[in-house]
Amino acid sequence: MIEYFEQHPHPDLEFNLVTNLILPTKVIEPILKKLRDLKQQNKLKRIDIQVSVDCWGPAQEYTRHGFMLDIFDRNMELLIEMSEFRIGLLSTITSLSIPSMPELAQKYNQWCIKQKIFWYMHLVLPNNKSVFDPTMFDYSVFASSLESVYNLLPKETWDDKTTLESFDGIVSKLKNKCKTDLIRQQGLLQYLDTNDYRRKTKWKDIFSWLTIG
Repeated sequence: MIEYFEQHPHPDLEFNLVTNLILPTKVIEPILKKLRDLKQQNKLKRIDIQVSVDCWGPAQEYTRHGFMLDIFDRNMELLIEMSEFRIGLLSTITSLSIPSMPELAQKYNQWCIKQKIFWYMHLVLPNNKSVFDPTMFDYSVFASSLESVYNLLPKETWDDKTTLESFDGIVSKLKNKCKTDLIRQQGLLQYLDTNDYRRKTKWKDIFSWLTIG
């Protein structure tokens, strides 16, 4: 795609790229520089880069197997320094990510100091069927974490307000839908046990809050 745009400029095109941003920095840096050149040379009108990240800390590395926080953080800083891109976070809200979302909100605020970025969130799909669906728990399990995220979210720009509206809608849905379902909770634990067996990991060390009931 980059080679195509180098040879065939589209100065009115808004190009959107979604990435988990965990390629080695030495691999991703020249790619980002080429994209930056396309924007600087007016071969593309705008370049949006949305990065997939759901929470922060060990929970993020566990739920997105292969994700490495140090590489992501380094590449995110590189992306921000180039300043030619419209950057956004793309987050899937699950039962496993909510407790560590406040840590991501703190990182988000740190990144926004250097360059204003946007944040798009959505509930895990298909709702009420996924093993990661948070509605199988009572809302009280997530209440304090969700409140912390809300308090940390900036509330100034149009993007900020759009994020807040989306987040408020998700919280409202969780308040209405969350209900303890011990059978589905047991299914989640069984999934995690199987996951640990395959990966040689220990979910109980990461999700200490996760108990049946």
